[in-house]
Formats: sequence, structure tokens, C-alpha cells
Amino acid sequence: MTSTSGTTKEQVENTADSSEGKIQLKLNSGSFYLPHPAKAKTGGEDAHFICATTQAIGVADGVGRWAYLVVLVIGLAWLRRKITVAPGDVLVAGTDGLFDNLYDADITGVVIRAVEDGLGPQMTAQKIAALAQQRGMDQTKPSPFSDAAKEAGFEYHGGKLDDITVVVSYVTNNANL
Repeated sequence: MTSTSGTTKEQVENTADSSEGKIQLKLNSGSFYLPHPAKAKTGGEDAHFICATTQAIGVADGVGRWAYLVVLVIGLAWLRRKITVAPGDVLVAGTDGLFDNLYDADITGVVIRAVEDGLGPQMTAQKIAALAQQRGMDQTKPSPFSDAAKEAGFEYHGGKLDDITVVVSYVTNNANL
């Protein structure tokens, strides 16, 4: 893992068999992290991992003294979650800094353009994170966070600046790499 000016990037290639055992799949994963500007000197509170051995990726949103409890609860919920994937699929995992600021269509648009341009997963993660941060600073465009606030009866406009962690994995047939 390399750290430069508060941003973290990581790229790891992993291999594992598909759930049916018929196709050997490979995860080509990359990540990008942008701390909240006010937390840049301390590095922010998000965390992520890419594990080559177990073919696992994950993100954790730190929330001060509650971080251990929240990560534990979320971790237990996802321990039982299986996702069926096939070659050509792209997985995007992120913290609330991503999903509070970008709609699914925004993320999908970045992924489609990145794949068409031949970008790797680390650069795709970087582009997604940059767009999320840009939207987080924009107080004029609607965001998933502002939509949820309005539904809850609060007046809120624009994005919500936060730590942003994005992990992108390209699923490929192991023979294709």
C-alpha cells in the first residue's frame, strides 16, 4: 500500500474458483481513499482491505469511539452474504462518503467509461472517489444524502463532505490475464 498526500491506493490481483467450481475467476482489485479535508492531517477514519488469499474485499467506516461496535455489527451482517459473479462483472464497494454523494447511475457511468477507456481498477476507484468528493462539496446538486434528509423531513441541499473509500474489483476468467 502506498500513501501520498493523504490518499491511499492499493492494487492486488487475486485468484479463486467460482462457487460452482467450473470457472476459475480472478479479482483484479484496486482502491482509493480520500479523507475528509478537515481530517487530512490525521488520515481520516475509513479503512479497507483487499485479501488475495481469501478473495475478499471490504470497507469500514470509522465513527470515533463507536467504530468497533459498528464495524462488528456490519461485519457480522456481511459474513453470511454471498454474491454470484461472472467474468466481466465489476464490483464497487465503498463507505458512506461514496454512497451519500453518488447515485448508482453516477457510479455505473464512471465504471462504464473507465472500462471502455481500458483503465484498471485502481484508476477507476480514484475517478469514482474524486467525483464523490466533488459532489460532496457541491451544495446545489441533489444527492442520495439530501434525498434521504428530505424524506425524513429535514431541509438539506447538495452533497455531504466525508471520508471517501472506494474499492473496485474487475472479475475476469483467470485464463484471460
